[in-house]
Amino acid sequence: MCCNLQVITEKLSGLLQLTKSSQGSGPVGGSKHHQKAVRDFDFLGRAFFPEVVEQIDETISAVFSAGNPDKFFSNYRTSMDFLSNFETELGSPEAVEVFRESAAYKTFMGKWNLAVYFQIRYCLLPPKKQSVNMITYLIYLSKLGSRK
Repeated sequence: MCCNLQVITEKLSGLLQLTKSSQGSGPVGGSKHHQKAVRDFDFLGRAFFPEVVEQIDETISAVFSAGNPDKFFSNYRTSMDFLSNFETELGSPEAVEVFRESAAYKTFMGKWNLAVYFQIRYCLLPPKKQSVNMITYLIYLSKLGSRK
């Protein structure tokens, strides 16, 4: 598991136990007070991830800047790796599908201006390579854009 996601298993496991889908709801064991479980609430997708997006936007929004294409690509790849690992924590393909339809996910993905990134990359190519590599870049762009 990605080291950035350890907070999910180390700090949020009790909360996740309260909110994961299950047969009915009932008391959660191990607690002196036996809290009643709140089932079928997508804590990771509806509470945790929107806060992550908000914190990124407020504190390190420069990660979305395509002005330095090498840094942008590194930030983009790191973010996509994080999302891939995060989606495994959601527990099911159905949960991933719901997550990808969420406002927070769409907001996050919308911040990655891939069109500007590829324009900059294209302009950095020597003129002779521009026409030869255009097809390769378009194919690559379509693969990156398929996550949206």
